[in-house]
Amino acid sequence: MAIATLSNARIWFAQYHLSSDFNQVAITKGHEEQDATNFLNTARNIVGALPMVELSGSGFFNAGNGNVHEVLRGNINVADVPVTVAPSATDGGYAELFKARVLQYRTLGPVGQLIPFSVEAKGQGHPGINATLMGLGSKTSSENGTAVNLGSVSATQRIYAALHVISASGTTPTLDVTIESDDGSGFASATAAKLTDNLAGD
Repeated sequence: MAIATLSNARIWFAQYHLSSDFNQVAITKGHEEQDATNFLNTARNIVGALPMVELSGSGFFNAGNGNVHEVLRGNINVADVPVTVAPSATDGGYAELFKARVLQYRTLGPVGQLIPFSVEAKGQGHPGINATLMGLGSKTSSENGTAVNLGSVSATQRIYAALHVISASGTTPTLDVTIESDDGSGFASATAAKLTDNLAGD
């Protein structure tokens, strides 16, 4: 990915697409700071402990069912909300994925100004995942996605995925999604992934 201006970011929060309400978003990844200073040290000795991921963002207040105010306020202190943030809506593009808990949501401001909001959410039990956007857009029939080369996955590694379903139409709509892997690009001997951790949106 070349150097780019952040002007078309995408923010998915559970089953909601909130990009049009945000005008600033940041993902912070790192490790919890721990003080390991002992008597033989001549200065502070800081080490990184458990990995962590945080989201901070802000934008303009928008009330009503399914809008950013109701979504963020309604998810305060709710565990394991799937969040995906991407610089742009490009199939195969880079994104950040993690399970979040909204800990702070702020709104209202000075007289005569557009009403702002800000939000802070922290990761839940897993570090942030460097993700690849796949399967964007409306789906109206059975179809196969585009194969993506993610590299080999060892027996001690896992693949994480989040499914953000924004809306559904029809009398009895259904959506069945299968993630498959293969060591060949033609998927001649594909193996379906076994779901061991629910990271999907509603």
